Amino acid sequence: RIEAYLRYPLKKPVVMKLASLSPMALEARIPREALIKFKLAQIDSLKHLGELVAKRSDGWPPDFPAQLFLQSHACLLGSWQLADPPHACRDVLKLPELRPLNVSFEAEARRVLSALWQASWPNA
Repeated sequence: RIEAYLRYPLKKPVVMKLASLSPMALEARIPREALIKFKLAQIDSLKHLGELVAKRSDGWPPDFPAQLFLQSHACLLGSWQLADPPHACRDVLKLPELRPLNVSFEAEARRVLSALWQASWPNA
């Protein structure tokens, strides 16, 4: 399941770059009505995806999968931001003492999604 969830972001990393910039660069600069419409479309997409998953998962309330996918999206964004620091930071992060801050998007995303999904969805 995690493989399927990560397939698109790994094939199209530019999507993660744009998604990580969206709240700061895009959403902050669009008219309020357009932002509301965009956010409502996000909710509809999450609900639809959540409903599809809930139909295949016994015992989940209908809105739970949507919450899980929202949390998963947040994990992907966080993983991307860790793995793709601003250019000004990249030289500094090459220092040996800062190597723990250098992460692979794929490895970090797998790790955090595995933890989240195992806690929420034991058969993930």
